[in-house]
Parts: sequence; structure tokens; C-alpha cells
Amino acid sequence: MKKTLKYFLPILCMIAALAAPTLAAAAATETGSCGTDLTYTFDTETGVLTISGTGAMTDFYRDTPAPWSSYAADVRTAVLEEGVTTLGNSALLNCSSLESLSLPTTLTRIGAGSLPSESPLRNSVTKGEICVDGWLMDYNGTVPKDLCLSEGICGMADAIFIWNSVETAVLPRSLRYIGGYAFAYSNKLTDVTILNPDCMFTHAAGALPFPQSTTVHGYKGSTAEAYASTYGNPFAALEPAVGDAEGDGNCTIHDALLTTQALLDGKFDAVMDMDGDGKLSLADVILLLRAVR
Repeated sequence: MKKTLKYFLPILCMIAALAAPTLAAAAATETGSCGTDLTYTFDTETGVLTISGTGAMTDFYRDTPAPWSSYAADVRTAVLEEGVTTLGNSALLNCSSLESLSLPTTLTRIGAGSLPSESPLRNSVTKGEICVDGWLMDYNGTVPKDLCLSEGICGMADAIFIWNSVETAVLPRSLRYIGGYAFAYSNKLTDVTILNPDCMFTHAAGALPFPQSTTVHGYKGSTAEAYASTYGNPFAALEPAVGDAEGDGNCTIHDALLTTQALLDGKFDAVMDMDGDGKLSLADVILLLRAVR
């Protein structure tokens, strides 16, 4: 028996040594599906949750939590890779140790309740807008009645100002995506100004961002005007900026053509007066072309 062990013991040790890294790697990684074409990977040693693939993430709820919910408290970093288009409802709700979040440029929506209420990431902002990679995910402190969001914000999470007492809101030109139920049930909201003429609204399944009584201010021909027309909100056209001859919120080559035509016709429109000298001239056309370029 001792001779048998003498010969086999080195072999057993070698097998154990080869198997150990494989077992360790398996124990350190959790993976699975979190959308039709999305996969999550969680490294239990580093606390990094990675979402990869293409398309939308599943929306999660109390009865159907995220597949990583059993170890959510261990998530310290969350990374959504390029190709991911949404961060689902309550996806990071119980990630109380979350310190950092990375969002892709392909993102078009953040679901409600996706930022943990108690986490280092949320508590890093003591007052005001809580933004991650240009996305407004929450607001810490009392929301002002006359809300003016910062330029640079590219998107708003769903239901971010729901049930709030905001009376007027100005949404910056940089804002491309407004989440569903963004100001829903904010019955004091009388006016919202949308400066981006091509802003997109999340309003599937009746998730309208504004009360129907809210007057939507936007440029003529904009998505804001189309939204107001579709859902019955009062609409008020914004005064165009200097150079915006078409009045759609953008200075384009078409504005330069309109300005040139007005110059040839001997007409004057103050909005075309780029140099502010009180008259329309070739200099205004040149200045507008430079601005467009």
C-alpha cells in the first residue's frame, strides 16, 4: 500500500495543481443573461459587474429582481459596454456598495430606480444633480420650483421628478433623451422648455413624461411640437436665435440659403442680422456660413 501511494501521490498532486486555477476561476465569476442579447458577468473577487452585448436590458421589479440580486451588495463597479441601449428598471437598486458606473454612448434609456439610494456613488453628490457620463440619474436635496438643468446633460432617467412640485422646467440643448414619467404627476408643472429640437421622449405604454396640462415650449418643426400635437399638450413656439432663419432651433446651410434669398429680394429679418448692425448684407451671409461650418 505504501509503495502504491509512493507512486501515485506525485500524480495526484499534479492533478490537484492543474485543477486549482480552473476551480478558482469558476468560483470567482458569475454569468448569465439579462436581456435578449445581453450577458452579465460578475467578478466576485473584484466586485465588477459587466454588461455586454447589444440591445435592451430586461426591466426588473420586486417580484422579478435582477439575476445578480443575491450578491448585489458586493457590486462595487458596474460597466455597461458599447452596444447596450438601456439600463433596466431597478437594475442596480440593491447595489449598496456601488462606487462607480460606466455608461456607453449607445445608451438611450435608464429605467426608474436604477441608482441605489444608499451607495458611495449616490452620496458623492451632497446636493443637486447626480450625473453619470452625462445621464441625470437622480437629484439630491430639494428640487427647485423653477428647475433649470445643466448644459451637458444628455439624458434623464425614467420617473426622476415624478410626484415633484416643480412648476417650470428648462431642459438644455444637450438633452437628447427624456425618460418616461419624468415629470409625471407633477401637477404644478405649468411650463417645460425643450431647447433641443431633436429631443427624444420615452413614452411607450403610456409613460408620458409630462402632465397633459403642461405647456410645451419648443422650436417649430421640433420633436417637442410633434409630442405636444400627439398628446394634446399646449404648444408655444420659441423665438429663433440669431442666424436661425428657419426657426427650427438649428443653424444649417438651409438658413444660409434663406438669408441669401432674403438679401437678393431686398427683405430684412432681424433674425438674419448676424453682425447686429440693423441691416442685411453679404457680411451676414458670410458670418452664418462660418457658424454653420
